[in-house]
Amino acid sequence: MTPFRTFARIPFRAAAACMALFIILTSNKAAMAGDPFEMGWYSNVFGQDPSQAIADMGGSVALYYHQGYLADSTVKKRLDAAYAKGLKVIMNVDGVTQVGSDVTAVNTIRIQQFVNTFKSHPAVIGWYTADEPVGNTQLSLCIQAYNAVKGADPDRPVYLAIHRSSDNTVVDYAPAYDVLIYDTYPYSNDSSEFYRLEDRGFMGSQKGLKSQINRVSNMATQTNKPWIFAGQGFGRAPNMGSRLPTTGEHRFQTYYPLIKGSEGFLAWEYTTALNSAANAGDPYPHAGSQWLNDVYKPLAEEIAIIGPALGNGWNAADVSDSIAAVHSRIYTDPNNARRYLLALNEVDNAYNVTFNIALQGDWMAARPLDGRPDIPITAGQFSDQFSRYNVSVYELVAVPEPGACAVLMTAFTMVAARRPAK
Repeated sequence: MTPFRTFARIPFRAAAACMALFIILTSNKAAMAGDPFEMGWYSNVFGQDPSQAIADMGGSVALYYHQGYLADSTVKKRLDAAYAKGLKVIMNVDGVTQVGSDVTAVNTIRIQQFVNTFKSHPAVIGWYTADEPVGNTQLSLCIQAYNAVKGADPDRPVYLAIHRSSDNTVVDYAPAYDVLIYDTYPYSNDSSEFYRLEDRGFMGSQKGLKSQINRVSNMATQTNKPWIFAGQGFGRAPNMGSRLPTTGEHRFQTYYPLIKGSEGFLAWEYTTALNSAANAGDPYPHAGSQWLNDVYKPLAEEIAIIGPALGNGWNAADVSDSIAAVHSRIYTDPNNARRYLLALNEVDNAYNVTFNIALQGDWMAARPLDGRPDIPITAGQFSDQFSRYNVSVYELVAVPEPGACAVLMTAFTMVAARRPAK
């Protein structure tokens, strides 16, 4: 079971990647591909259709929830629009009644009617039954909802969200989902940058983001079911005591769960992000509409490039580094054999980190995806500076094979010769 498995002909959306002329990678065949690591949005679909905006932001997945307030005809319009933009949709089923986070009733007939109506829609990749339920009574109702969905559609996965305040139920609720969505939103409006990553402040012991992710990772291992992380994509919206994440915080909340086993990322929640106000004293001071372009979109475009590689697995023997607090992994894109090195500093210290590349090949440079100049690789090593909680991604550039440059130059010469004189 994979979290964003494509069950229909969904057009693959990816940000355009520059093709470097002299990148010649090793000839080893890539392993069989897993599903790409993808990112997208939770979004309500009560009002204006969000599919255009979500697609423009670089996301490829949307979890649409409506809680039974929309007619089936409107649901179809939302799904049609999503499909037209290349979005994969996890659809909130009708028939589950929630008051706040409390699941109070389940109408299995309506659930199956809803699923049967939309299971053939090419945008739908799964079903969302409940948002942050708690307690044994709700567990029983969620299992009823799960069984109703699977009775109508045994192929697509059922998703269910559990909040960090009740994360002890991850194992208990396993019979009610195929894919867990774990959500936590640590960036409170009184916190400095990165403060809520650690176990400190009002959140108390075992409540920093890192501890929460480690805890859910361990519990997900017990269930033997995949999980994805729903992170903070909102700030100073009405009734929200929060602020928008900085670029560094957003990168950390996406990549740290990845290295702990998360198989995708959803930001909560698109309309709330749009309604998040600017505040000059916040680490990220601008409004949500600008945050989407400054912070969310660049990372979504990066994930679109390297997502197939991230979903393809990694080999611990391929790379090592000089700092215990830095996680480094090399991933191979199964479609084009490009190699990407992901490195994450998980602590509140800065380091100069040296990487040792053991992966077969003659590597000449590490190319940062953030636009910095290439870093030469000498005798399989290169070094880079890491600020606190920094995450960097590099494409590994190989030495051109003998004769490759001559072949390319000959091709360019032939093309130039065919151009008509001006």
